Amino acid sequence: MRNYILTPNEREIIKEYLNTDKRLDGFKLILSLARKHQPEIIVEDEELIKKLLAKAGENKVI
Repeated sequence: MRNYILTPNEREIIKEYLNTDKRLDGFKLILSLARKHQPEIIVEDEELIKKLLAKAGENKVI
């Protein structure tokens, strides 16, 4: 299971664009993926993980 949405490189590319308007290599791909992004899926997954951890914590299963 990944514990991130953006890689460190993607974060750097986005921050550079936000701060300077400079489009580094990979910018177009990140922008395309961001346009297709479905944030509701991430919210649903986060809720499932919270429920899993809560239940596993109750049963001491780790």
